[in-house]
Amino acid sequence: MVAGCLFLALPAGLAQNAAPKPQTVSAAAARGLLIEKAQTLEARGRPDLSIQLWQQILAADPNNLDALAGLASDLKLTGSSKSAEALERLRQALLHGASNPASVAALRDYLKDNPQDTELAARLREDESKLAQANSSIARTPEERAAFAALNSHQLDEAEKLFAAILAEDPNNGSAAAGMGFLRIQQNNFADAVHYLNQAEENGVKEQSVVDALASVHFRSAMGEAAAAFAANQLDVASTQYRQALTIHPHSPEVLKGLAGALAAQQKYAGAAIIDAQLIALQPNSADGWRGLFLAYAHDNQNGKALAVEARFPAEVKTALVTDPEYLRALVAIYRAENRPADAERVLADMPALPSAGNGTTVKPSIGIEYAGILMDARRYNQAADLYAQLLKDDAGNRAAWMGLVNAHHQVGENKQAIDDVRKMPPAVYQAALGDPAFLALLGTMDQQTGQYEAAQGLLERAVKLQAATGGQSSVALQLQLAGVYLLRGDTAHACDIDHHIIQNNPDNTDAWEELIAALLVAGRNPEALAQLALIPVPVRSELETGIYFLQSEAGIYAATGDTAHAVESMNRVEAYYAARHIEPPASLEIQDAWLLFNAHNDRALYPVLMRLSAHAGLMAAERETLQGIWANWSVRCAAAAMDGGNIQRAIDILDAASQAFPGNLAVRKAAAGGYERAGRVRDSLALYKTIPMQDATADDFERAIGAALTANDDTQAWQWLQPALDRFPRDPAILALAAHYEQIRGDAQRAADFSRAALAATPAAPPAEKPAGAPAADSSQQTSQSDADTNARPAVTAADLQRLLDPDRESAAKMNNSLSVAAGSPAPNNVAPSASSIPGKSASRPQDAPKIFPPSASEGQTPSAPVYIPQH
Repeated sequence: MVAGCLFLALPAGLAQNAAPKPQTVSAAAARGLLIEKAQTLEARGRPDLSIQLWQQILAADPNNLDALAGLASDLKLTGSSKSAEALERLRQALLHGASNPASVAALRDYLKDNPQDTELAARLREDESKLAQANSSIARTPEERAAFAALNSHQLDEAEKLFAAILAEDPNNGSAAAGMGFLRIQQNNFADAVHYLNQAEENGVKEQSVVDALASVHFRSAMGEAAAAFAANQLDVASTQYRQALTIHPHSPEVLKGLAGALAAQQKYAGAAIIDAQLIALQPNSADGWRGLFLAYAHDNQNGKALAVEARFPAEVKTALVTDPEYLRALVAIYRAENRPADAERVLADMPALPSAGNGTTVKPSIGIEYAGILMDARRYNQAADLYAQLLKDDAGNRAAWMGLVNAHHQVGENKQAIDDVRKMPPAVYQAALGDPAFLALLGTMDQQTGQYEAAQGLLERAVKLQAATGGQSSVALQLQLAGVYLLRGDTAHACDIDHHIIQNNPDNTDAWEELIAALLVAGRNPEALAQLALIPVPVRSELETGIYFLQSEAGIYAATGDTAHAVESMNRVEAYYAARHIEPPASLEIQDAWLLFNAHNDRALYPVLMRLSAHAGLMAAERETLQGIWANWSVRCAAAAMDGGNIQRAIDILDAASQAFPGNLAVRKAAAGGYERAGRVRDSLALYKTIPMQDATADDFERAIGAALTANDDTQAWQWLQPALDRFPRDPAILALAAHYEQIRGDAQRAADFSRAALAATPAAPPAEKPAGAPAADSSQQTSQSDADTNARPAVTAADLQRLLDPDRESAAKMNNSLSVAAGSPAPNNVAPSASSIPGKSASRPQDAPKIFPPSASEGQTPSAPVYIPQH
């Protein structure tokens, strides 16, 4: 139970914080903010960080000249081998890009550092000539030409001042509106650019430069809005804007790439795969296209298709993706899912930049964290811990590395080391980590495993609140973990509430269903658990029933609600699970099996199970008591069956042996007392009844005890039981009849008649000649003497004989011998069981290797109960 319902190990990759609420932000503002931040980081000597921002800008606007120039410059500052590639990318954008004031300014800057590039120098002259011609065709007055000249020389403030002055004097000036539109494009203010360019067209400016600029700005606006929406987690808006851009440039690789990314982020993997396939059709060697298509299939659990795509990778794509952490992580996961461990190990072994002892390998922080995550997914926790430790040597403030190190040590069961890791965290890092729900969940898990459930609950509740405070929903894994802690602390109501909430939003979540069933079982809400079983979707239930613990819980529910047939069916599947794996089932499982077989009256199957359990040396105290309860209850039932079949002596032998084996079991004592009375051993019956507490006795208990006292002529004891019986059951016909018999013995005919009339009135349907239940035998002295004679003639049974007496094979053989004796003309008395020595092949004494019945320690009124199995997550 300690392990049940627990989320004992976090996923190998720590959970991410929930996404913040979407915020409305313009494309211009988003891009401008990123450019400004990148330039600031660059000025502070952190080109490594500014590179990440330049790449983020280029993901949305691939031909952004500011970002291309900044990326090339910062890569050169960091000594990256990719700086030449970035510079060439900038060069190609300048060489083949649209001719506009911004590109002219960028060309001039590029040529300052690369004056030898004659091709771009020619392009600059060509662009300047085009702009001059375009501007001269638009500009009509000296004021307009002056404003365009300032714009062409990239004096944006001066140009804006001049165009604004013209428009202030003449709001319908189309030339000035066109110039202001060009200016806004350079300022990345696309919304205003559209406004001014439309105004220019409306006021008669029809030059091609304006038409081209308007089309360009619509495209860039859509792309910018898409990027801003994506950054704000407005994925639907991002997809819409990318599709809008696609209507302008249907074959734009950058638009296809952005749309596929947005669809993948929405987990619309089928749609993402279609777009990635279009990208590959346009660019057969596109690493982004092949990577996206592979990941779309991988995330959609279409492993076969993903591997088929991987097999078709062009050589340059394979080379490009060999260092891509997300691709490698997905590939390893697929190989493991497809039971191809050798291939998974090959991928891990070929990963570059992984450190090993003494090889002096170093890795960049961002790549190192990604690679460590892959190792965690592959359960290579020690190697991941080494990588995290190396990263921390270079940067002790790397929070992700600290959290990864703690988790890696936790995963290999080194919780003491994990706690020591937490203590070594720098104070600022530790305080920041306490604001991360994933870190709190990790600490909560360690507390769970060390039995500190209250502390674990506090940490997990704080993690849930933190996720809610950021505007997100707490993760299902975290909710399940909290529900498990509630269940361990006995708070089944809260556990069930969480499970119900998860199922309401995720009806196919198998963990939530399994945990809900377990929580209801622990709470004793068996009818509700049975109702919930019927509500589980068929595919989910089919998956759950492949798990051993759910099948055991299922069997327990059926058994607790009286559906023994279904309970046995479920338990048979559990036993088949262990048998197929050649694993000895746990004792607790066999005890539950015995309980079900007992309820199903399958004595032949029950007997060997009880014998195996009786020989089990490792049972817990509670399991031992349950086992004794099954033995005791089965003894009572077998004795009753023998009585009903006329084999009184067998019934008495069973009760004698059971009474010695389980003297503390109230059900056995009651059954033995009734059996002795029925067999005529009245003194033994009365002696047993005197040892039975009567404060909670039923009417039937009183009837039998009073009847035994009257038969034994112990009127004083009969009155001591008759008084409370009349008080508690004043309308019970059998007790009233016994009261009449008692008064008749005392000689009070009037009271005897009164009780007799009351008994008849209370039982109008009772046959007149029928003797009331519990009434003494007519000739007790003769019955007693006969019983005493039989008792003296037969050897006494002991507790050790109980196993022999309950053996179904011995009973069958005894019945067969009895039938053969009768057929031969030598009938055996129906109240005497044949001795063991008369059964062929059976020894009268208990075999030396037979397991002993447990010592008599069963509790009063012990009844067998099914153990509850809690799922392990």
